[in-house]
Amino acid sequence: MTPATNRTASPVALKREPHGEDPAMDDLFTTLARAGLFLQALQRELLGQHGLTFTEYSVLRLLSRAPELQLSPSVLADKIVCTTGAMTKLVDRLGRNKLVTRSPDPADRRGIQVEITRKGEALASKAANSYQTGRRRVLSRLEPHETDPIHAHLLRLLGALEADNDSD
Repeated sequence: MTPATNRTASPVALKREPHGEDPAMDDLFTTLARAGLFLQALQRELLGQHGLTFTEYSVLRLLSRAPELQLSPSVLADKIVCTTGAMTKLVDRLGRNKLVTRSPDPADRRGIQVEITRKGEALASKAANSYQTGRRRVLSRLEPHETDPIHAHLLRLLGALEADNDSD
């Protein structure tokens, strides 16, 4: 079963292989990876109905919240953690679907700005509503007092991952 359909699966005890690391660290990264897989499945379910991937949705949401509804491709790439080449392809795809346009950057004659269109804003808004409904569905399975510490710990882990990425 895929993560999206196996909603009642319980953890299966697997034989631990010695790796020379702290088993708790292995468990942490395994759990994090599994949570990531379930999150990706949820994102496909919620955003796929709008014809969007999570990355495309992220770009549209960033643009819809940006001053003057536009950002440079390099800023978008930094925010969604991808290469500028991958961002170029993504902007091309969104442009073909009339969700974004490119225009010259008035502050840098060599640069461009990516701007969300009305069609892109409308789609981003619909997708955001679906995504919010899915988030509520998942988070309703937690007690309200559980979410703040989880969020705080995830922010610390995110900081560690960002610092590791920046050191490369």
